Amino acid sequence: MGARLGQPVVIDNRPGVAGILGTEIAVKSPPDGYTLLLTSTAPIAFAPSTPKPLGYDPLKDLQHIAVLGTIPLAFVVPATAAARNVGEVVAMAKDKPGALNFSSSGNATPSHLMLERFKLTAGVPITHVPYMGSAPALNDIMDGRVDGTIDPLPALLAQVRGGKVKALAVSGRSRSPQLPDVPTLAESGFPDLVVNTWFGIAVPAGTPAEIVQRLSQELAATLELPEVRSRLEELSFAPAPMSPAEVQRFVQTEIERWRPVVQAAGISFQ
Repeated sequence: MGARLGQPVVIDNRPGVAGILGTEIAVKSPPDGYTLLLTSTAPIAFAPSTPKPLGYDPLKDLQHIAVLGTIPLAFVVPATAAARNVGEVVAMAKDKPGALNFSSSGNATPSHLMLERFKLTAGVPITHVPYMGSAPALNDIMDGRVDGTIDPLPALLAQVRGGKVKALAVSGRSRSPQLPDVPTLAESGFPDLVVNTWFGIAVPAGTPAEIVQRLSQELAATLELPEVRSRLEELSFAPAPMSPAEVQRFVQTEIERWRPVVQAAGISFQ
């Protein structure tokens, strides 16, 4: 995109509180088109429904420009697990309430929220075990110390293909091209669990409309480049082309969609 704009694009990583700190910095930046924010599910769709007030409103303080892509989550269990499908995991959880332990890559992450949504939808008591990242959580699943996880597919794909863990379902609307033999959660009897995580681009509210439109056009053109499309497909990204107005509505829908889960599970980012 930098080449298309004739401007250098510098990555300024601002980690902390699941992306909330970086978002707070971005919304306070001048609305001149020179500060872009990489948005994601946690600070934009999850955080507004937590008890502690945020230093920003994802809809009022940001102009969303694009969704770079959506990513399905995968429901995996140890390779040696007896369960052959999600229905059998549900049966096991109901037979021994609280006995199953499912990991996540951390509190308030997409894997945590997806587990909570699954528990609410299936009506099963599964114990949540948060880790500091996907890698340590996956190691304990491979070793059989944890009974499973629901994590974004890129973090699990190599181990699934290598037979080190068993994928029972994916959360997208259709099967993943990377795992065509693995059914969706909808196919597995859970039509309300068509869920993806996502990444997008936004700018501070008040950025002039002509700048928003130019950035939208250049992002769309960049995402169509064969080398970019190929790399994103390797990472399990599915294209999600939208206009800025459509992205703004998409974000509002995502906030509303996750609010009951965030509140029922008592999610907090602090």
